Amino acid sequence: MNAQLALDSYRRAGVISEVENASPHRLVQILMEKALENLNLAVARFAANQLVERRKSVSEAVAFIDALRQALTPADESAVSANLEALYSHMIERLLASNISNDPSDIRHSAEMMEMIKSAWDELPDAVSAEQANQLREYFDVV
Repeated sequence: MNAQLALDSYRRAGVISEVENASPHRLVQILMEKALENLNLAVARFAANQLVERRKSVSEAVAFIDALRQALTPADESAVSANLEALYSHMIERLLASNISNDPSDIRHSAEMMEMIKSAWDELPDAVSAEQANQLREYFDVV
């Protein structure tokens, strides 16, 4: 087993362990952290002209952002949910466009938006519903 494969396995095991023990609030933070990690990787890979790796990072970021979008409560219950759904959908559209246009500004824009959302989320109390936590856990079972 090569070193990179071993490191990736270790990281996945660490994430799985953290997810199993995480509060609902923390589960959302994990998704945001993973989205940001992949967005930042995509920007770096764009600068390094690593097209395949950049597209993989963008695709993974889209998957994490979509998981966040799917975990929202129905939009008719909360204006915040509706606004977040619109922001997440906007980010996904911009990221998909970035793979076509080869323009890193869409990736940077999405990363900046995610950083602002995560910063606000980090200030909130641990108040995500059990249903949302289960949806997030189901997502991690798929990944």
